[in-house]
Amino acid sequence: GGCVVLAQDTVVAALERRLRARLEGLRLGDPMDPKTEVGPLPPGTRPPEGVVQEAQEEGAQVFQALLPSLPEGGRRFYPPTLISGAAPTSRCLRELAPGPLLVLLPMRGPAEAVAVASALPQTAAAAVWAQDVTTALDTADRLPQGLVWLNALDLLDPCGGCAGGAADTDLDEALREFGCPPWEQPLKVDEPLSPLVTMDDPGDPELAQAVAAAHKAAPGWGRLPGASRARVLRGASAALGGGRGTPKDGDTGDTDGSLQRALLRWAAHVERAGGAVQEVPRGRALVTRRPLGVLGVVWGWPRPLALELLPPALALGNCVVVVAPPGGVGPAQRLRKALVAAGLPGGALAVLPGNSRRSGCHLARQHPDGLWLCGEDADCDWASAVSVPRVWGVPAGLVGAPGQDPPAGAERELELRCTRPRCLWLPEGGP
Repeated sequence: GGCVVLAQDTVVAALERRLRARLEGLRLGDPMDPKTEVGPLPPGTRPPEGVVQEAQEEGAQVFQALLPSLPEGGRRFYPPTLISGAAPTSRCLRELAPGPLLVLLPMRGPAEAVAVASALPQTAAAAVWAQDVTTALDTADRLPQGLVWLNALDLLDPCGGCAGGAADTDLDEALREFGCPPWEQPLKVDEPLSPLVTMDDPGDPELAQAVAAAHKAAPGWGRLPGASRARVLRGASAALGGGRGTPKDGDTGDTDGSLQRALLRWAAHVERAGGAVQEVPRGRALVTRRPLGVLGVVWGWPRPLALELLPPALALGNCVVVVAPPGGVGPAQRLRKALVAAGLPGGALAVLPGNSRRSGCHLARQHPDGLWLCGEDADCDWASAVSVPRVWGVPAGLVGAPGQDPPAGAERELELRCTRPRCLWLPEGGP
């Protein structure tokens, strides 16, 4: 598929000359031949002629290598193409076209390159080339892609071939989809659905404002050290132990201490959380987990409110927008006040009341990075959830019975659902 090269403006002219020479020397042929560098387009794939022509009409320079004489079926080959001087809003940057298409853009520095790379659509992998290792590591750390190579390209993914893929999952996550954890029970078809309520859900402007505030707070909260987030959770646990709710808002307090234990357990978890260094050919790979960003959590009737689900999401660096069931707003707001008083950014946790079966749909349409659906009827249709990268129907027994610790394996399950894999390749001799 298409590729975007972001180069320092001082070297972009020399790099363009070398790229043109390299494109002219690429070997086209049978994709099964290990010596082939460019194969044919997949059957049924339209060539990117429209994208290239539109970029040229906008003033970009287009270079195409000549196609050699090819056997029968050669019409599916597209000439290796380099586009330079494209506008930032060009279609060739908004849509990753299929085929050997390369877009070259000059950048003034690493900060601008990170901003452009973060705005590119559906890019799962990136490579950083730099002489200064410190600059390379800092730039790679700020890139959103799940797989990043340093001074290398297209090496084997140690996460099982999934961290750099469209699913953005590692092998552990992929295999778990084929099993049934002990807390997950078969769905009961005779369970009552959420009652239809004539009152509307919170207005879209209010929900949109909460999600926008969470997106604004997510980078800062997610990049804090684990120890800093642990202090916030411990402070909230201490505050909850000394305060009480009011029956008027449905908050009777953390009577069995399960929420306090969850806050302390996840504070300890995030303090000791780290990555793994794997020995791989030609270097080492640092495999870690990163927060999703903004996580929406929706409760549907008759599922009771389980606030123990929120500490892992916050501890692992996510910002959370909660749509609470009727009678659950009070306890959720009390938790939010305790967390904010302990140092949680104001937009990192929002609590809104949900009053109908459409709560999940409204939240999904605000495009959070993840969506947890807690309820026998999911309160969300797939047409609404298709724009959310990760949707999870939370099993009822995941947090354990009241007053008891969660079952074995639940902590790992929650960690996988709160985060995404991150793989950073370090070349041989790197730090």
